[in-house]
Amino acid sequence: MEIFNKIEHLSTKRINTLPFRSHYIPFDVNQDFEFVHNIIDKTKSKLFISLNGEWSFKEHKKVSDFKYVNEELKDIIEVPSCVQMKGYDYIQYTNFKYPFPYNPPHIPEDNPCFHYRKTFNIKLLDKFYLVLEGVDNAFYLYINNKYVGYSTISHSKSEFDITPYLLDGDNTIDIIVLKWSKSSYVEDQDKFRFSGIFRDIYLLNRKEHCIWDYKVEPVYSKNNWYIKIQNLSNSKFNILFENKNYSLETDSEIMIQINEPIIWSPSNPHLYELTLFNKHEKILERVGLRQVSIKEGIFLINDKHIKLKGVNRHESNPNTGATVTIEDTYKDLLLIKDINANAIRTSHYPCIPEFYELCDVLGIYVLNEADVESHGAVHENYSLQSWQDFANSGLFDETIYDREVSLYERDKNRTSVIIWSIGNESNYGSMFYKGIDYIKSKDNR
Repeated sequence: MEIFNKIEHLSTKRINTLPFRSHYIPFDVNQDFEFVHNIIDKTKSKLFISLNGEWSFKEHKKVSDFKYVNEELKDIIEVPSCVQMKGYDYIQYTNFKYPFPYNPPHIPEDNPCFHYRKTFNIKLLDKFYLVLEGVDNAFYLYINNKYVGYSTISHSKSEFDITPYLLDGDNTIDIIVLKWSKSSYVEDQDKFRFSGIFRDIYLLNRKEHCIWDYKVEPVYSKNNWYIKIQNLSNSKFNILFENKNYSLETDSEIMIQINEPIIWSPSNPHLYELTLFNKHEKILERVGLRQVSIKEGIFLINDKHIKLKGVNRHESNPNTGATVTIEDTYKDLLLIKDINANAIRTSHYPCIPEFYELCDVLGIYVLNEADVESHGAVHENYSLQSWQDFANSGLFDETIYDREVSLYERDKNRTSVIIWSIGNESNYGSMFYKGIDYIKSKDNR
């Protein structure tokens, strides 16, 4: 029996999470890819184990009331979901004011927390990675009553290597979600405030030397189009493209010239398909020929001055709150296309990963925004100076940097993303410098 006395939520440091990487779902090398709305259906992969569904659950009015990881949980809750849409806590909307007293970096002692538990059965082969695509606001993770780690950034993947904690057969996972943490000071978006495991949670069963990360991007040079693939993994992999096989060693890259190129655009969102594979797994990657530049102060896409007719979009469903499905997202995007819009700003955080794949397929430009807003720092007579002081305080440099890295790394391979936004309504100060430098060193958007 372990007494819960963790205080990581009083900082912004993530514990034992794996480095951010691009989003993909690997398939077994011997199975065919399967699709939904013309994007990968991750549920069909043999390497994918969904943990969505019914979980045991208990609500605590404040963190200090929670004592033991193996406490009895009498309620049942659906995951993913927002606890406020299931009869717990309360539904709250607030614009720029924080939902708690403004006193950075402190948070109230009366901070609700929500205890989730699920048992799953596996045959312990190879490596198992646990992926949580969205948890608001922060959480502690236990496997078989052993502490694994802590994570924050609500609208971001958190990935853990849980192999050392697993048993052959039945395993128990406990997740303690906090309504607020220190990082809540940079998640003050103008929206309904929801809590819980509100996006998908799953396991990936992979080999030790898997295709961990890569970058695929279009390159236009000397009147020719190329697709550049960088191997960011610690092992080599092969690439199948237009019936030709290429081998790519670790920390290397390859440029493949495109003959008779077809340019990606909203009116013709043509995507070239590549299969990255080794002897165990394969990954489908798609890329469109799209170049972004600024010349003489004019923003250009494929050297053309394009008018962006855009919308701001929250992920929202009247019945499920911030929990949205691929079907919800697909319907939204068709509606946006129907009104002749061609661009979306993901106000004010990254959307579910499938959103970007659908935008690639449907032909929609995306301004991809980090999970950052500190609007409430102007709490006293809308003081711009207090806002500026917040941005330069140094209290949130680490979590802002993490959010910029997370934004870029997960969605770096998406053709639809034409602009990176470092956040919304947060003034501007030194807390943004390191993250901006990181993205600019990696990408030309």
